[in-house]
Amino acid sequence: MQPGALRLLQYSPSANIKVLTDRPSIFDGYPIEAVELTAKKKAEMSFGDRYIFGIKAAGIIQLLQRCDRLFFMDTDMYPVGDISSCFSRISPSHSIMRKSEGTPKAPYRAIAD
Repeated sequence: MQPGALRLLQYSPSANIKVLTDRPSIFDGYPIEAVELTAKKKAEMSFGDRYIFGIKAAGIIQLLQRCDRLFFMDTDMYPVGDISSCFSRISPSHSIMRKSEGTPKAPYRAIAD
């Protein structure tokens, strides 16, 4: 189970969470809509498995077609506080591209400039 989704539910129990996944059964029993990513669709989105990053871009488009607003989280994101205010600020004329995650970690400070 994606921990970021559980954390979001903790702070925003009425959130309508959709997850694009090739393993929808892991979300059984949770108040989350699992949107199945079939092997065929995955291959299409990645241009025949040649460009895996295409899956994310095409997946975001697919999720946007199912909602009015989207707060996108990768599976490696883990909120450490209430992020519900970010979602309420998203509108047809306002988006959030990046929220500060605090002080850069040591390996990133070396390449900051």
